Amino acid sequence: MPSPRGKKAPGTSGRNPSHDIDPLEALLTKMEHMGVEALRALWKKRFRRKLPDVSSPDVLRRILAWRLQVEAHGGLDPEVNLRLRALMRTDGRRKPGNDQPLPLINLRAGTVLVRELRGVEHRVLVLGDGFEYRDRRFRSLTGVAQHIAGSRVSGPRFFGLEARQLKATIGSGVDP
Repeated sequence: MPSPRGKKAPGTSGRNPSHDIDPLEALLTKMEHMGVEALRALWKKRFRRKLPDVSSPDVLRRILAWRLQVEAHGGLDPEVNLRLRALMRTDGRRKPGNDQPLPLINLRAGTVLVRELRGVEHRVLVLGDGFEYRDRRFRSLTGVAQHIAGSRVSGPRFFGLEARQLKATIGSGVDP
């Protein structure tokens, strides 16, 4: 029995299944077979702004796909953008006059940080509200590092969590 106008029958979309294709998905699939000139034409038609100076069809497809998805679904939230900008800084330092620490690493509760110093392995458990080292709680990673080292030292630097050290570790082929 046909359903009343404007009402969908239970268990159906109310439309022909062949019409359920997502237009964005269809365009992304179509782009896989497009050459550089067709991709550039699509960019000019959709975005009406200067095309990135790219000659690789693969890179152009990726940039276009990103822009199309942002257009359809929105971009990254401000917190993620802030974190990415902090991670992109090569030296991991603060800007002059800014005394806010950079959120370089987001440590999840349950993570265990390990550092060997003078032949002794030190294990620190990340908690939801601080850190635990040898049954003692600390509010900051720097507090733990200073306790272990016996001198003033940066906690993230001591445990190898700064961008510079992560880059060196990754570049050396060693798992961070």
